[in-house]
Amino acid sequence: MRKYFYFIVEGVHDTAALNRFLKNLSVKSIRQVGEVDSFWERTIPTFPHNGDLQKRVPVPSYFQNESISIAVQNAGGKLKLQMRLIRY
Repeated sequence: MRKYFYFIVEGVHDTAALNRFLKNLSVKSIRQVGEVDSFWERTIPTFPHNGDLQKRVPVPSYFQNESISIAVQNAGGKLKLQMRLIRY
């Protein structure tokens, strides 16, 4: 049975560090939407994001192997990280 983990990190540097760590653990980075485990479907945003055609769509980074599936979400800064944690 596959285990699922969802990480919310402060910014791009944290995302990059965690991505590198996961790759060193032989966890494959997923780039194609068709390869993402169906468990994560609700985390894949639609375009346009909040109706703004110019805004970048905040998509998590996905990783998986036979036993684990991981999503890493960049919160976009300390304040936004705190707001996300309050909601959960």
